Amino acid sequence: KKKKKATIFHYKKTLKISILSLPFTCAGSAEALVHLSEELLPKSNNNSPLLVMPGDLILEPSSSVLGKLANAHRKGLPTTAATVLLADIGEEDENGLPLKESSKAKKGGIAREDEDIEFIGLATNNDGISSSSSSAPNNRIILKQSKYDVEEEEENTGSTPKLAIPKFRFHAANVSQMTIRMDWNDVHVYALSPWVLKLLAARPAMKEIQKELLPLLISRQFRSKGIASTFPQVKKEKKNDDNDDDLLLDQVIAGFEEKLSITTISSSSSSPETSSTTEEDDDGHDGNTNIHTKRIIPFSVSAQTLSRPESKLTLRACTIQSYLYACREMVAYAVKQVKSSNSDNTSQNVNNNAKKGSDDDSSSKVPNIMCFPKDVLKLDTKNNSILLASGTTVGDKVLVKSCTIGRNVQLGNRCRLNNVVVMDNVVIGDNCILQNSVLAADSKIGDNCNLNDCQLGPGSCVSTGTKSKGESFMKE
Repeated sequence: KKKKKATIFHYKKTLKISILSLPFTCAGSAEALVHLSEELLPKSNNNSPLLVMPGDLILEPSSSVLGKLANAHRKGLPTTAATVLLADIGEEDENGLPLKESSKAKKGGIAREDEDIEFIGLATNNDGISSSSSSAPNNRIILKQSKYDVEEEEENTGSTPKLAIPKFRFHAANVSQMTIRMDWNDVHVYALSPWVLKLLAARPAMKEIQKELLPLLISRQFRSKGIASTFPQVKKEKKNDDNDDDLLLDQVIAGFEEKLSITTISSSSSSPETSSTTEEDDDGHDGNTNIHTKRIIPFSVSAQTLSRPESKLTLRACTIQSYLYACREMVAYAVKQVKSSNSDNTSQNVNNNAKKGSDDDSSSKVPNIMCFPKDVLKLDTKNNSILLASGTTVGDKVLVKSCTIGRNVQLGNRCRLNNVVVMDNVVIGDNCILQNSVLAADSKIGDNCNLNDCQLGPGSCVSTGTKSKGESFMKE
């Protein structure tokens, strides 16, 4: 049978979205995933991989990032437990040296906090790390540790921070080269194998995917017991035939029987590989604790790395700074599309639409881009600013740079806005200077105000003549 070629437009027409409310007691992403699986998966195919992403994820409209992640995970099945999407957010100075996070912020980039920076180690075979522009299913994660945890000083010891990597990980199968970097960013997008849901069900105390599930999988992928090492171990003398955790493990192993050549061993057997990879688990128990007979099914945790151009528009708007950065990057993306359309002499229709969009040569009508509303009024390609919809009025001598401005906004005379997000129905007085700020809907700013790094809540008011930096204003 001839396979149909899938496109994003095909998925738009056939995608079915189910919305499920989580209980108030749901404490994290792992617990949410278990709850969703109990409600939705019994009604669907529960043998398919899962794609988990945060609600604040921002992607380029024409991006194939999620497709690359899914393909990388499929190529690693059935032994790949999880595939992590990593964005390359590194930057260099004029001498080619990596920039610090503080330097990125000064240049207008996005700076991460210490707890968000990680030491990530990827191991590959002799072929080396694949190009970031292509899928890299062989990139195996053997280290993923927070910079904050590594450099945390022990009290009154004066010890130097050290990055400790268990020696046996270097001798694992298919590990011949390892690269450790700090400019890979985990955007919390994961492809998970179906059996991971059973693992979460067997470990109800596990709440978060990023902080609890991934560290467990990364460390246990090197155990001689394979998948069995991730499940709570049931000692032989205490084994109960009705044990739920044991039944879950049996179900997982049964699902692999037709996919893998598996080996059955007894708990008393000991191979050279077993003895060389002994490690204590998180509870302080020996990794080779006697358990009843299980089949050995190895697994791994892999990564799909993105190139820097792809990473520009693969980010999360989880903080005010990242939200501003995302808005600015999306506007820059739209500007690039407009300039590309204007320079294309083969498309007469595009050129005609660009001429009709504005009498000013520096402005053009926004192209058909999914992320922008259809009623975009003006796109300023000179200052990377976008004005949206009808009803927006701009006073005299107004300078707007790298801003996103919503509907029915009133901008007073002689205002200067730089890197500001202005939502709908906002009123800004005369002679105002606004920088690196977010103005929520229906907020009002009086005349002669100077705001930097500020946030205005919905319906909030700022008095005339206010000068503030790094403050939040809420409706009284």
